[in-house]
Amino acid sequence: MQALKSTFLAMALSICCTQVCFAQSSEDSDDAWKDWKVTISPSSLQHYLDYPGSSIHGITKVAINYAQPDYSTSQSYEDLWYTQSKPIGCKRWQSLGITPGTAGVVQVINVNADQCGTVANAVLRMYVDLYLHKCMTKYIVVPHTRFNNIVASFRQQGFRPPFVAPGSRFEEPSRISIEIMSDDDVESQRLLMK
Repeated sequence: MQALKSTFLAMALSICCTQVCFAQSSEDSDDAWKDWKVTISPSSLQHYLDYPGSSIHGITKVAINYAQPDYSTSQSYEDLWYTQSKPIGCKRWQSLGITPGTAGVVQVINVNADQCGTVANAVLRMYVDLYLHKCMTKYIVVPHTRFNNIVASFRQQGFRPPFVAPGSRFEEPSRISIEIMSDDDVESQRLLMK
């Protein structure tokens, strides 16, 4: 009888452990496909360098942070400064500490309508940094309220939607391929740069 109780207890414990592990893996399934997250957050610096005769005013600071794993505390990577969507400065706080050979997402947050060109340029710069670090960017998440504006800003920087020539089954070759998704998972656009 004791052996039967021990066997039953072992089976019950095994089932409970399996259910707990399955529940844990289900909760983590959203994160299982990405190893890191880069966050890009622009902010306007009111009246910064705004003095008589200054040709540099209307400054936007873009803070770039990363977290690996993506749910961990983020670390500052660099700050970029822009005026009229043109880069004018960079302060790198540390080298990129993301493990080479991993994949993740770039998320853009807190974007005003007049910052879309700035954000597109900052994302492209970060994409290149990640590529040189041998990391794959799975996609770029942008606020759904600014999705069309940001896609248009990427197009102004030379990106185009995929094109398949008539009579061909294949897209034209490209050097860079990015996937932009809205944060509400409603809209998505793949863009290519030759």
